[in-house]
Order: sequence, then structure tokens, then C-alpha cells
Amino acid sequence: MIGKTRIRWAVCGAIVFALSGCSTSEHSRTLTETVGASDVSFLYPLPEERAERTSLLGLDAAGRRGALLPRALYDRLPPLDTLASNEELYLLQRVVGVRLDPCFPAPSAPGGCLQTLRLVVQPVVPDGAGLTTTDLALHLFYRLSGDELPVLLQDLAAERRMAGIAREDDVPAGGAHPLLAREGISGPFAGRLRGWILEHAGVDTLFRVTFMGREHVGLTWRFGAFSVEDKDLTPLKVPLLSVTEQTFTNHDFAGETFVNAGTLPVSPSTADVKLLFDPSRFRAAPEAAQAIAIDNALRVENPDFETPESIDCATCHAVGPALHLARVSTGDSAFDRAYRRPDGTTPTGATVTKTNELRAFGYFGAKPSISQRTANETAAVVVRVNATLRK
Repeated sequence: MIGKTRIRWAVCGAIVFALSGCSTSEHSRTLTETVGASDVSFLYPLPEERAERTSLLGLDAAGRRGALLPRALYDRLPPLDTLASNEELYLLQRVVGVRLDPCFPAPSAPGGCLQTLRLVVQPVVPDGAGLTTTDLALHLFYRLSGDELPVLLQDLAAERRMAGIAREDDVPAGGAHPLLAREGISGPFAGRLRGWILEHAGVDTLFRVTFMGREHVGLTWRFGAFSVEDKDLTPLKVPLLSVTEQTFTNHDFAGETFVNAGTLPVSPSTADVKLLFDPSRFRAAPEAAQAIAIDNALRVENPDFETPESIDCATCHAVGPALHLARVSTGDSAFDRAYRRPDGTTPTGATVTKTNELRAFGYFGAKPSISQRTANETAAVVVRVNATLRK
């Protein structure tokens, strides 16, 4: 079975936002609101008008903590794309998603985790009269301290409630924040949100950068991560492996199945689920072997069992499409051990279906792309926040 399976509340990531057009010192210092899914994980709606692209935060956007990702740090990243240089991509990179996490795993931190604000960044590019995204991503992790997280959650949840928007248990359909969807990304809430993010996120609080790049467009994806120390990047080893980068390859360009698919290097996690990456072998395998592969993949999606410190990047991103394809062959009964909340319900909101759709939270072209792992993490964060932070 997969690697270390210590039950932990920590989540594969989370990201955030911040709130209040005024200083947070003018607001309640505690969390009294009941938090919902869109308060901790949300996407910006992709603008329909090309001119609105710059309404999305760029990497050079700066507040009192400095730029979100200064050019000097960005230039130290490995090449992200075979079709465009990092230099060409820098000004195209835009924040498309935000997640908050009260306990992102950090073994060296007190209690083993950090309160974090995570920004999901992708190149947003012209597509006819509108916009689309490139299948690349950066995740920028910022450390929150003191009462920053409760204050941000309080303001975000209060703003939603005062707008007459009900609290959701699950990621909203399409992942967009309901107020951003209502008012647009140039509306008043978006303006306040921009200020809140820049109040808390910047190079001074940035502690980790992760990336998903591509080599053969639509065929090979590359994953890696860096810690940020003294405003410099240090490569991190991929969990369970001794390397700092890992790839996933699938030679089915259409994303309908898997062809010559798998990770390189192969991790113990991949070995446990690799049957799912060979559909013909999976269909011919005994039912017991199918069940083992599915159960192992479901553990990867379960934030109670696996965290970003215990599972390798490529496997974590690839099991969602693999499980979707497996369900077509086996039906729902094989998925009885999927993650559930304490009340027994299964989180909804995942959209990933294509086998070449390795996005966890963001966009696949112009389509919102949300993995089941992210839906599960979001549900776990909502439960944890309401149980432990709310007064």
C-alpha cells in the first residue's frame, strides 16, 4: 500500500486571499463566521474580454510585503515551456486561483504545519476575441502568522454573507468565487480582494514555489518545487524520491485514454497505482487487482492519509484522471472507500475528466479544472477551520 499513511489533517495545499479594503487592524481579530468552501478555495472567472486580462494580478504586483514573485526569483526557475521562454511568459502569468490552509505540512515548523495563503498562477493568453490559459502552473505559498488567517477568513465569510450568498460545503460549480462571478473581475469585490492579497502576500512571506511545466505539448508534464530562503530559491527533493524534478507522460494527445503512460522516476506511490495507467491491462486484470489499484489511488486523493510531504507530485496529479477512466470500467461500487467528510458525505465540485488534464486547481484551456484531491482538501479545511478556529 502507499507509502506513509499517517492520518493527518494537513492538505495537499491551500491558498488564500485576505480581505478588507481597510487595514485588518480595524476588523474583528477573531473568526466568528461559519466558513464555507468558497471562503478557502476559489478561482477567478476567466475574463471574456481581452482587455480585462490585466485585472488579474501579475507576478510583479506588489504590496507592503513586496512583489508576489520578483523577476530575480522568477528568472531562477527552470524552463517552463518548450514553446515560449520564461522571459516571454513572465508578463503573461496571472493569478487565477486562491486557497487558504490552516495547516500546510511543514515538518520544521511548530506543530508540523503552517497557516498559508496560496496563489495559483497560469499564463493567461489571447484566444480570438477572448482569453484562455496555457497548460502550465506556478503555486506560490505565503506564510501567515498571528491572527492573519482568522481575520482573513472572518472578512471573507462576512462579505459573502452580507452579499446574500449562502455558505457552501463544496467547491462551487466551476470553482469561481460567487461574488467574482456576480460582479466580474473588475468589480468592487475584486478590487478589495486585490488589496487584501497584496496586504499579506509578497516576497517577504513567500516560502515555497512549485511548478508544473511541459516538455512535449500535451504529452509530458514536469513537476518540481523550491523553498524560498533569504529571497533565493533552493530546489526541494520530490517526496519519496532523491531527485528534484519528476515527469508524467501520456502519449494519448486527445486525453481519452493512457498510452505509454507513467511517471519518471517511478516512485513507490506510482508502483501502487500503475495498473490504472495501462487501461487494457486494467480491464483484463482480476477484480481483486483492480480493487487494490483503485484503493491505493483513492488514498492518494484522501487528505487524511497523504499530504504533499508523503506523496510524489506526478502521481498526485495523475490519479484523478486515472480514477475517472477506471470508474467507466468498474462502476461506482469499486469507489466505496473514497474520501468522505465526518458526516459521511463525499465532496463534490471536481471537474477533471481528461487523461491529459493534470491541473489540480485552475484552468485547462478556458475550462475550470478542479481535481477530486482539491475538492477533498477544501472540504477538510472547511471542517477543520469551523471546528478549531471559529469562536
